[in-house]
Amino acid sequence: MTPERLAEIAARVEAATPGPWFRYRSLERHVETIQNPSGWLFVASDKGTRDDAELIAHAPIDLRELVEEVRRLREALESARDHIRHRTQQRHEEMRRVELDRFGVALLGQGYEEPLPASGERAQPEGGE
Repeated sequence: MTPERLAEIAARVEAATPGPWFRYRSLERHVETIQNPSGWLFVASDKGTRDDAELIAHAPIDLRELVEEVRRLREALESARDHIRHRTQQRHEEMRRVELDRFGVALLGQGYEEPLPASGERAQPEGGE
């Protein structure tokens, strides 16, 4: 679900009359009554009216909870991604330091790199100064 789609759903939920909404048993066979703080809604159908009315009556609260859960999970996912990026960078830097200390050269990346300072000194080429 895109952030735009979630925003559309959240806007409709916020614009709706807040709950609680209630379904009342109707005396009519194919009509259910739902009450919200603004008034009454009637659901009429050839079949499944009770289940449809239950869904409609619970929709405002259910949708609010679902929108908040999606937002919470997205924030948690982004936080986890940030943590992984940070730990990956830390690990890369640790490996580079180990390579510099052990070999006097950083081996990470494409091929070998120029010798870099290890323990405060520049590595000397073999057979030279």
